[in-house]
Amino acid sequence: MPSVYLSHSNVDKEFARRLADDLKRAGVRVWLEDFKPGYPIDESMRKGIEDIEYFAFLLSPNSVQPSSMARQELEWALEKQTERKTVGKIVPLLLENCDLPDSLKNTLYIDFRDPMRYQEALNSLFSALGAQPAEPAETTRRPATEPGNGDVLEQPLSAWAYAAMVLVGLVGAVALTMFYVYQGPRIAQSGAQGLVALVLQVLIALACAIFLFGAMKSTGRFTSKSSTFGGPAALFIVVLSILFARGQPGELFDLTVRAHSADGSAPIIRSGEITIDLDNDRRHGGFNSNGEADFKGIPAKFRGATVDVLPQVDGYKQDAQRLKLSGAVLDVTLQPAPPPVTHLTGSIVPPPRDWASLRITVDGQPKAEGHVDKLGRFDFQVNGKDGDTVRLKIYEGTKLVYDNFQTVPGPLNIPLRRK
Repeated sequence: MPSVYLSHSNVDKEFARRLADDLKRAGVRVWLEDFKPGYPIDESMRKGIEDIEYFAFLLSPNSVQPSSMARQELEWALEKQTERKTVGKIVPLLLENCDLPDSLKNTLYIDFRDPMRYQEALNSLFSALGAQPAEPAETTRRPATEPGNGDVLEQPLSAWAYAAMVLVGLVGAVALTMFYVYQGPRIAQSGAQGLVALVLQVLIALACAIFLFGAMKSTGRFTSKSSTFGGPAALFIVVLSILFARGQPGELFDLTVRAHSADGSAPIIRSGEITIDLDNDRRHGGFNSNGEADFKGIPAKFRGATVDVLPQVDGYKQDAQRLKLSGAVLDVTLQPAPPPVTHLTGSIVPPPRDWASLRITVDGQPKAEGHVDKLGRFDFQVNGKDGDTVRLKIYEGTKLVYDNFQTVPGPLNIPLRRK
């Protein structure tokens, strides 16, 4: 009866126990943490190494650390091998990619990295130990949800039941997709786009796993450091991992837009709106009291992309700008727009006899100046838009004869009473 000492790190304990069970079923005597009460642990390990025919070292990033107990066990085994005592072959078992110890670099290892090829690696270990694989008992078949090595799977449900579950999953995925297409902008604004995409991926993964397990009679095993999944659960994890590996279309980020005046007169813009074109999705946002316009749920594909940004702020040019979304904050520089110009029209009543000496001005607008004709009419350009109020002054030569507020563009009737 061959015997083997399983040297491993604490992190790999679950795998070591599973391997020990499989070896014991094949008649191999296994030393795995066989500590005796009252004896020092290191003494028990040394004694185990001396009494065992083979030393199997489970290679992983944790076990190869110079400070690990498994590494110390390897040194003891090499020491016994040098002394040509009872220890025989050292058999490295590779569980994960790691840097091999110098003493094992020229030794052929058995590859246990792929969980789907566990049985193949186990057979190689049986061959190295000179053991025969155990035949599975006919009366102890595992459930279909816990596939064993060499077991024949039994489906607990009929093929039609699995087909119905697949159909329900696909219908749910299609319905969710249609809902997302029609409600895309609203979903994006609420920030729920990532959640919708995640639910859609889970539905697709469930449908695929049920189809592979129920209709195709496929199975698998997924082993992590803390747990092991088999059957449809393993297939679900595999399919979902593939979907995630292909990218996350639902991944989103939030964008804050700030604006300032190019001439420095307004370092923070606190009014107006900003529009961003994301392909066919046009987003609108208003500046708050902090001078920020918030846009929720921007698709990840626009991170680093150049988009059209249209400011709509009074007193500034409303020209579209091509800007790059290089981060979570976008600064927009606004160019002051020339003031709007309108015509101020009206008449002075009654028509003045000295009309040629009259001059009309607008307070604060040096270039806004008009004259009247012999009928008392005037028409000249002023800065402002319809509905604005301006302070109108009328001079007779250098003498101010009228000073009052008027609404543009008129027409105005100005009674001019002079002494």
